[in-house]
Amino acid sequence: MHNFRSRRNHATGGNPAIQHTNWSEAAAPTVQADAKLHIEISHHFTQARASMWLDNQLVYTRALHASSKKHMLFFHKVQGHESDGVQLPAGKHQLRVRVQSPAEAYDQSKTLAVNFTPTGERTLHLDCDAKHHLLDASLQ
Repeated sequence: MHNFRSRRNHATGGNPAIQHTNWSEAAAPTVQADAKLHIEISHHFTQARASMWLDNQLVYTRALHASSKKHMLFFHKVQGHESDGVQLPAGKHQLRVRVQSPAEAYDQSKTLAVNFTPTGERTLHLDCDAKHHLLDASLQ
């Protein structure tokens, strides 16, 4: 008569320290696929800084520069457009962006809930309105 214990020892070569693992129930290792985020920034600052946090961790910073352009002979207008790209982990995250320009007394931030798909691409548009001290952030 065989009992359960003897069958288990027989299957493990008589070594009771070896335990069976059911591989179908074992957790598969998680591989984090990256998503690409394109960043487009429109601003009116001669000097500023843009920063971005993903889940409260700084992942991006960039100095922003623009030069003054003549507009209708007498008026000067500062206009800048910056673009960049970063790789971020796929999944649901909290994305916070901040644009600062001490010379213009501008310091605005926005927080967005985002969901990046593995190997997907999204575009973050930031539009800085220095006159009204607004920051418009949209994700497409």
